[in-house]
Amino acid sequence: MASLALPNLRMSQHLLRDTGRNPAPKAVTATPPRVALPDPVEGLGDHLDLPRMPQPWWPAIYRTLAEYAQSQLTQLDPVHQLGP
Repeated sequence: MASLALPNLRMSQHLLRDTGRNPAPKAVTATPPRVALPDPVEGLGDHLDLPRMPQPWWPAIYRTLAEYAQSQLTQLDPVHQLGP
């Protein structure tokens, strides 16, 4: 699309728009966390602009991750990798 060099075309990762027809979308900011995070974690999240998940989603996500972790056979002991 960019190679067409249309005069009013604006592109982003998710949007194409004609500035002559459509106003610019509103800027979206990250939702502040609902729980206190350690300063290093908060700083890293802000620096990387990580998305925030609403707190009500957390139990379902943790439950799914726990089920996945239990369904995977892992061998964390390096002694088992050495053989007889």
